[in-house]
Amino acid sequence: MTNVTYTVSNAASRETHETADPREAARKFMDTPADHQPAIIRSVQRDDGQESAAIAASTWLDSKDGQTSFHKSWGPTNGDPDLNKALDDEDRARRRDHTPALDDPEWKRQVAALRETSDAIRAADPNADKLTLDDAEVRKIAFSKRNDQGVMRYDLDLEQPGSNGVRMLKDLDRDQLVDAIGEKNANTIDARKGDKGVLKGKELAPDYGLSPEETARRTQAKEDRKEADAEALKAIFGENTVERSDGLSHDEITARAAANRNRDRDRLPAELNGLGENAESKRIDIENLSEKAHEQDEENRVAANTGKQPNFDPQQATEREKNHKAELLEKVHRDYRVAGSSFYFKDRPEKIAFKDKGNKLVTSANDERVAFAMATMAEARGWNTIKVNGHPDFRREVWMEASLRGIQVKGFTPQERDVKELDERRERAMRNSVEQGDTRAPDKTGKQKTVEAVAAQLFAEKLKGQNPEVQRQVMQRIQQELSARAQTGKVPEIKVYDKNAPANTRDTDRTRPQVERNSERTR
Repeated sequence: MTNVTYTVSNAASRETHETADPREAARKFMDTPADHQPAIIRSVQRDDGQESAAIAASTWLDSKDGQTSFHKSWGPTNGDPDLNKALDDEDRARRRDHTPALDDPEWKRQVAALRETSDAIRAADPNADKLTLDDAEVRKIAFSKRNDQGVMRYDLDLEQPGSNGVRMLKDLDRDQLVDAIGEKNANTIDARKGDKGVLKGKELAPDYGLSPEETARRTQAKEDRKEADAEALKAIFGENTVERSDGLSHDEITARAAANRNRDRDRLPAELNGLGENAESKRIDIENLSEKAHEQDEENRVAANTGKQPNFDPQQATEREKNHKAELLEKVHRDYRVAGSSFYFKDRPEKIAFKDKGNKLVTSANDERVAFAMATMAEARGWNTIKVNGHPDFRREVWMEASLRGIQVKGFTPQERDVKELDERRERAMRNSVEQGDTRAPDKTGKQKTVEAVAAQLFAEKLKGQNPEVQRQVMQRIQQELSARAQTGKVPEIKVYDKNAPANTRDTDRTRPQVERNSERTR
């Protein structure tokens, strides 16, 4: 089952009208003046989430003797008989005053002549019951086959009337063989005993084949047409873009982060005694999370060494946020080949999926994969609000993906069906999430008890003479940290030393609960 939407656009006023009724789309299209260059964009969404869009009807013009004439143009409308019929019916209704009567003899003669011509064209296909390769008949195939390290390879010599000599296709794999001569003929070759043979006459099953060269040519022609259609859509709807829209540009963010670092560096000597108290407020507006996490780590170290209470919660939150954003960027880089500011499809390495222009992401594709990637990039960069431009299908899909991430989207107004689908996607995401397990604290292992005992003895000596409440809070924090590590199987190893070995002179003053974090990822 598919959902079809018709978007009638007015190139002059840049207004659009969306409807699921082909008759309404046909009326709106015919109502738009021809010199406004109206078009109907037919968008299809299947149940599996795949979408496509194409121009189903448009206006074209010609110029003769200094006069410009506009014409309405539509045809099979990409396999949409409902829209095609609606356009024809609307056109006939508007021409009714000029239509001859159905019993007019001349009208009947013309209809009969057209029907006869159409039947003759259908019956005149010279290759209806023949094997063809690149639209030319094949009368004989001489083949050889071989097993090349477990892969079958084929060489064909084909006799085609009207061609000079024999057409040769060399070193084909199984798929290329089927594309060239059809699956039945390929199966016949595989079933033949021996490495060589000939197929001719009734042995040749009729089929329509394409050589690898012709397949590549037609594929490229199709891509060229798609590019032309994309340019036509771009002329109507503008460029597909996702840009930050929360009031801060990329340069402003960079400048603010640099200013904050310089400010904190200048104030650091005078604030050593208060680092543990203002760790949360000091870096509240910085966006460089690695720098922020490093400074929070330094503040906690100074606090612990000066008898203050370390505050590890903000540091852990920063590390988690940094790692989450790094994972998002890594996913995008894993799915696309990155060269400078351009991201290329991996399954079509010559095709650019989108470009990164700092505070704006730009694409010419309406591919839902690209919309997903661009929404992921926006989340990774901390864009709370974005603005989308371009084709309605693109804006809708970006709105959908960004909304799932809690990002506000400007430039798209969702319809009721859009909101319903968003709710369904949220529900699927919730079903796919991992259910919370047993929240009861597990029994401590012997290893965890040993680590806690060692830590308690170590910090009891280091905090000797300090306020008892400070000692209690530090030890409570250490136990919480060790419990968290135990749940992930990351309890530190305790080395056992020979009591007769020389004493370890390593400075232990810096020992403190460690906040686990990944190394910073960069492009």
